[in-house]
Amino acid sequence: MHNEFCIMQVHNGPLNTDRHFWRCPRAWYSHQPKNCGFTRWVDPPAIDPYQTYIAYLEDFIDKLKQELAKALVLADRLSSEDDGEPKSASPSSMVFKTNTGCVDEWCCP
Repeated sequence: MHNEFCIMQVHNGPLNTDRHFWRCPRAWYSHQPKNCGFTRWVDPPAIDPYQTYIAYLEDFIDKLKQELAKALVLADRLSSEDDGEPKSASPSSMVFKTNTGCVDEWCCP
């Protein structure tokens, strides 16, 4: 608009900290005529680490539910083969081998 190059700056406010943005070279100077007020973010907003971790946990829970469903089907098949009568398997009646080490990449890298 002014045939001048925009200026890139870094935002240091409480929100969008350390994000780069372009601004009009005449912006924020009241004595400059024709301040167009142009500003545009250069980089995308930062991903909130809590949101990333929540998404990771939701995926992990879904995988555990799928594994549990498979284990229940397998336990049901095994119990029906033992005595010829189909039985309903419940998580409390099943014995799972657990790994003593933490497998949560966010917890114990």
